[in-house]
Amino acid sequence: MFYLKELRRPMLVPPSDFGPKLKDTIRRKLIEEVEGTSVGSLGFVITVTNVSDDQIQMGTIEFDTGFANVLVVYRAICFRPFVNEVLDAAVSHVTELGFFAEVGPLEVFVSRLGMPDDIAGGYDPVGDMWVSSEDSDTEIKSGCGVRLRIIGVTVGAELKAVGSIKDDFLGLVSGPV
Repeated sequence: MFYLKELRRPMLVPPSDFGPKLKDTIRRKLIEEVEGTSVGSLGFVITVTNVSDDQIQMGTIEFDTGFANVLVVYRAICFRPFVNEVLDAAVSHVTELGFFAEVGPLEVFVSRLGMPDDIAGGYDPVGDMWVSSEDSDTEIKSGCGVRLRIIGVTVGAELKAVGSIKDDFLGLVSGPV
């Protein structure tokens, strides 16, 4: 789920930023551009942990614009979910086809086919929730905490996944907050 990764990023620095604090400016701009974004198959950058001065390499000046093209090597904590991983999530909204839950930047859809049989038939449109047919204490609605298993993941510009609460020890963890 979370891991520390060394990444590289080319950056264009305008001539107005040249000066004695150039490396501090590059470091600040890198953090602004990278944190909270997706880096493709590596997942989602949570935070940049280290950009040392010796990892900001000498740049080359572009003839047309005067910008410096600089390669920066940095370390970051990344978030990437994997198939069969079990996560705790917060239900964001409920539909008659299933519900959506969020785990940080990851949005997970749990279909009614991914729910246990006692819950899968119990959608309540009035309360906008899924209710267990055996005991009405189990209500999955917005704000609830659920434990789910990731079945499939799409990593791109956004993190999306499909999950299930059908296995043992999965399902409702806490009521609405």
